[in-house]
Amino acid sequence: NSAFLRSGTMSPSNNSSLVPPALLEPPNTPAEDPANNRPQQLTEQQLSSLQPVRLNKLAHGIDQLKGIGIDPTTHLPTLSDLLAAMGPRDRLKTASGVLLTPEHFTHSCKVVAVYFTASWSEPCKRIAPMVIEAYNKLKARVQNAENKLEFLLISCDRTRDSHEQYVEQFPFPRMTWPDESILKPFDLKEIPQLLIFAPNGQLMTLDGVDALLEDPEGLRFPHAPWNGAKPLSRSDLEILEFASTVLNQSALERFNERLLNREQLASIQNVIEAVKEVAQAMPHRRD
Repeated sequence: NSAFLRSGTMSPSNNSSLVPPALLEPPNTPAEDPANNRPQQLTEQQLSSLQPVRLNKLAHGIDQLKGIGIDPTTHLPTLSDLLAAMGPRDRLKTASGVLLTPEHFTHSCKVVAVYFTASWSEPCKRIAPMVIEAYNKLKARVQNAENKLEFLLISCDRTRDSHEQYVEQFPFPRMTWPDESILKPFDLKEIPQLLIFAPNGQLMTLDGVDALLEDPEGLRFPHAPWNGAKPLSRSDLEILEFASTVLNQSALERFNERLLNREQLASIQNVIEAVKEVAQAMPHRRD
């Protein structure tokens, strides 16, 4: 499992709170009907019309919060952030040693998988053959793969010699032995890590290793689980419902104490409802 494979500890903490990319596409698993506990099949037309409504309502609620000075969004590092953190002596190269520019990764409308690894990590040694096999199969299967998919290897080895010996086994581009500052934008605490970036450079998921374990041949790439989409369980929805109730009650108490006005209360309640509706629109699974 992923806990067994990923125990190459680094510091400091891991940042895993992402806006679910599942919201960018129709759910690929049936919603669950609470009345009869059976999956409810939705047509493609229903799914495609459902998502924009939910997203528009969520976006409107977030805009309302921002209007009263509350910004609930966070900045997620992008592929450009990672490449901008390269040290002055860091270089990008193909497996055969040809120099590459950062634009090779950022200006070609391709999905980019960035693989953080090290020769001293036993979990990295165990998963390396899977990464190489997935890369080879994806490159062979994805039509016009050179323009749609790229991998980038970043070694966290402690010496240049160990770095150069270790990266020889990988058939995809790599960064020359990097300065440790390259790790800072992503606050990594363990390796291996496989980060997946969308063609626009936005981070889709930090959980590429889990995606690889679930879909080792990359048959579903670049869709779930590679885009970070994880079906919600009934327990997830119950936790969300409980948290929403607590937040709503807290907002009402602050309103009654005249710490919030009616417009602020309505803004908070709109966002609570929007988040609940988006959650209902996401893929569901049974516990």
